[in-house]
Amino acid sequence: MSADSIDDIRPDPSLGHLPGKCVETLDAASWACFDIEDMLRAKLQEFADEIDAIETLRSTF
Repeated sequence: MSADSIDDIRPDPSLGHLPGKCVETLDAASWACFDIEDMLRAKLQEFADEIDAIETLRSTF
């Protein structure tokens, strides 16, 4: 599931089917998921950069 912002997946408390505490917990969990996703994307970019550097070195020999 892809979302551009937390508002795209945040439960809507105005619907009345989720208690406020549940919404707060889900909101915190959503933010934690975005933080983890950002961290994983950064780590994957580091690996991609290292692979590019290795390929560059390999092509020079």
